Amino acid sequence: MEKIVFLGKGGIGKSTIAANVSAALAREGKRVLHVGCDPKQDSTLLLMGRPIVPFARDIGGPLPGGVRDSILPARPKGVHCVEAGGPRPGVGCAGVGIALLLEGMKSEGLLRRGAYDAMVFDVLGDVVCGGFAAPMRKGFADKAVIIASEEGMAIYAANNLLRMVANCAENGVRLAGLVANVKDVSAAAPLLRFAARANTEVLCVIPRHPAVARAERGNHTVVESEPGSELARTFSRLAARLLEPVPARSFAPLEPAALSRIISRGPREQDAALAKPPAARALRLAPAADTAALELREVRHNQIFCSLTGAGFRCRVIFMPAASSGGGLRRNDWTVCFDPRHATVPAAARTALERACGSLERLSFEQLVNRLLAASVRSRGLQGWFRWQDRNRAWYPGESGGHRGEFDPFFFID
Repeated sequence: MEKIVFLGKGGIGKSTIAANVSAALAREGKRVLHVGCDPKQDSTLLLMGRPIVPFARDIGGPLPGGVRDSILPARPKGVHCVEAGGPRPGVGCAGVGIALLLEGMKSEGLLRRGAYDAMVFDVLGDVVCGGFAAPMRKGFADKAVIIASEEGMAIYAANNLLRMVANCAENGVRLAGLVANVKDVSAAAPLLRFAARANTEVLCVIPRHPAVARAERGNHTVVESEPGSELARTFSRLAARLLEPVPARSFAPLEPAALSRIISRGPREQDAALAKPPAARALRLAPAADTAALELREVRHNQIFCSLTGAGFRCRVIFMPAASSGGGLRRNDWTVCFDPRHATVPAAARTALERACGSLERLSFEQLVNRLLAASVRSRGLQGWFRWQDRNRAWYPGESGGHRGEFDPFFFID
């Protein structure tokens, strides 16, 4: 059973993201227990469509029926919900409800293997109160996900949460990474820089999207209300990513001076800090012994133009949807061919392209676009972020700016 805890400062979007991840897991056939660990009792609202009675009443005491009687089936099939609850605002410790709920879950055997496939804990991001750390401090959670934005206070809170996760590591909790919930993707450089310095990663970039407001007006998740949208697919990819094993990684919270420098840097300084040497700019798709590498050049209409570089050759290749192509190597729902302007193509280049396709064939065309764009962002920093040109309806490498068009490179970074 996967036990995932979402953390972040108040108002950062934890409940929205956690609820959509629970709904996405259920769409894949997983049995999910969504646990609201916030005395506001709003984490389950999008899944239930209405407020529910919490386990812990206002006075801090549990309901007489126990935890099982407080768990209710949600609207998405396969999801069950429970709210910890707690004392009224300004009365008592807000962490009491969480502690009572977790003790009840343990005593009633809800943590036994087979009861659920996944548990999602939505925890208020107050790292001063030990009660809010209970899902990790008591060993209930296996993976921690920190929600942050491009704003300085959100990054400051994320750094404190890294310290909390580090303090709970002895209980078996691992940091899965950060999720960037941003208003302005072109200003996300401080968060990317923070993740790199702290030796963790940004799992997913979620831009502000009108689909969220539309869904929440009816107390729905985006995964339910607009399942075919790119944003719903983003939540599904994030949910799938969180089911994967977390590699052992020694992350390190930043000291105040280093954190302040990251937050206060201007755009030009961020560009310079994120830049990497040219040797690291290509997406490696072959074993280390093979020097062939694929690098994104531009995305124009439904075509992805890349350079394929290896020992003794450098060629241009074009990826496109299978329906729009009459030839080339076909993989999944896309094909790839060499640029027809090439007079001849070396045999080594053809071999390298076939090998590259073998490592990418599990990706759909849409996922392929995002993978290549994301690799460019990681390797080049802001210099690799792509700029949309209305005149040519194409993405080009350039400075960060307005982003719109059929493909958005900031929806997902994997």
